[in-house]
Amino acid sequence: MGRRFPRDDCRQLRPPASIPLQERHDQPHRFVLVSDGILDAVGPSGEQFGPKRVEEVIQQCCRMQAREIVQSIFDAVDKHRGTRATFDDETVLALKVK
Repeated sequence: MGRRFPRDDCRQLRPPASIPLQERHDQPHRFVLVSDGILDAVGPSGEQFGPKRVEEVIQQCCRMQAREIVQSIFDAVDKHRGTRATFDDETVLALKVK
């Protein structure tokens, strides 16, 4: 059986206050969530991918289907990282709400 959390422990599942959360609402309501592994992906020069690059990718492909937005973000991170190894999980979730 999977691990169960007591009801009081659910608040521990929230992200720490130090993680900046950004919201951007575009028509027709697309929501994109990325893990810190996307933001922290490091390129050959040592620079992190960061939230600004994520936002730029989303702006470029905001009219696409959700799966295409996800793929565009992964492609941009891969291009930024180059040949460097991945050191953290990388998760992207895109939802299109009608």
